[in-house]
Amino acid sequence: MNLSHPTQRTSRKGLAGAALAGLLLVLPGFSDESSPRLRPEATEDLIEQKVACRLLQKKAEEHFGKGNKEGALELFGELVEMQPENDHARGRLAYLLIGAGRSAEAVPHLEYQLEHGEQRGLAAYNLACAQALQGHPEPAIKALKTAVGYGFHDAKLMASDPDLESLREQPVFAKLVKRAWRSDELQRSLASMEKGKPTDEQLAALAERASIVTWDGKLQHDAGYQLIAHGLHAEGEQAFERQALSGYAVANAHYNVACCRALQGDTDGAIAALAKAVELGMHHPEVRADADLVSLHDDVRYAVLADKLAATDGSSKHALKMAVKAGDLARAETLYAELAETEEPNPWFAMEMGRMLLAADRPEAAAGQFALALESGHEADDAIFYLASASARQGDDTQALKLLESSLTLGYADAKAVEAMLVDNSLGDTATRTRLVSWAKHQGGWGDGYEKGGYDKAARSKATAKSKGYAKRSDEE
Repeated sequence: MNLSHPTQRTSRKGLAGAALAGLLLVLPGFSDESSPRLRPEATEDLIEQKVACRLLQKKAEEHFGKGNKEGALELFGELVEMQPENDHARGRLAYLLIGAGRSAEAVPHLEYQLEHGEQRGLAAYNLACAQALQGHPEPAIKALKTAVGYGFHDAKLMASDPDLESLREQPVFAKLVKRAWRSDELQRSLASMEKGKPTDEQLAALAERASIVTWDGKLQHDAGYQLIAHGLHAEGEQAFERQALSGYAVANAHYNVACCRALQGDTDGAIAALAKAVELGMHHPEVRADADLVSLHDDVRYAVLADKLAATDGSSKHALKMAVKAGDLARAETLYAELAETEEPNPWFAMEMGRMLLAADRPEAAAGQFALALESGHEADDAIFYLASASARQGDDTQALKLLESSLTLGYADAKAVEAMLVDNSLGDTATRTRLVSWAKHQGGWGDGYEKGGYDKAARSKATAKSKGYAKRSDEE
């Protein structure tokens, strides 16, 4: 069994007062009986629930870190009952259950973490341990294969873990250990790849590791992009095909397969992959400017597909995205209201609408959208920070400070944004401002990768800059 510190996606916490009720107004188009309704008490309850879960998780982690496994087991059990979607808590609970000799109880938690969590390789490895300890070799080996396929590469642990003792006579076990060992070697050899232009050896290592970590769709996407960018079109095609099989950004994967095939002169194969991308709903306005597809330009089939890729085809979502991108609030409101009649609330659209409304000095309407985003699954710290901003713009200093503390407790880490909000709205005295800004700067002492500067502007800009390199092949939402 293995325990690392997996990326958590759990909620952070804060305090919300009853004054939030006054903030929750909705946009035009949300007023008829069939449209989504915001309930202030539901938003308050949600914030309070996230606060309680976050504080409980902090306490559970403290017990775990001090070696009090019984106490940690009890607290993580309570946390999973309160917040069943918390895949990190489920992973911790499962680890503790295995250690307590309750492997059968650990299985459903690990299966959930494997399906929904960030650390799927770790979840699959621990699932293999739980199955092996129960004397179930076939599901254990299957889980171990999955672990390696998702990037688990601690071969030394795999070879010596007593939890896997019952699998060591299985013929495939030694092969899996060898694959994990090789995956680890390749990963270490690739550690310096981002520092400069990759060498031929590094590109070969990248292609080989992608052939081992087959279920990590993002890794396949990133590897495919690097390979195609450096002329390894066949290897890039294989990576993008694995990306499609993994279920990660599938339409995007087929589009990239088309690019690779076109670059290799496989016109029919490229057309087939492009047709699949269109069938899956991909939209790419700049498709005709894509140099990778130049060899297809004289093909009538390409012209038809390019028209479909470039067309807005009346998509309300696409039109709304364009309106948001252009900063056209009036058009965005109209399209957003229309979309609300047929679609479930979309947290991304709600946040973007909220930001536009706040910039237009309509903080009450903005608050309604931030609350909707929160209730629809947007990161709690970010949504609550903007709720605090909307409250401050309305002059409710007490509520704004309460909500700001909520967002910070839940992990908000953009110290510059916190400082700007405090100063621009004349919130708090000097000591309060210093305390809150310092809190944001030092965020994540017991948190995860998302909380440690998860919303730091520099980190966000770096991520955005990196993503722009994939823009022409990554037009999926």
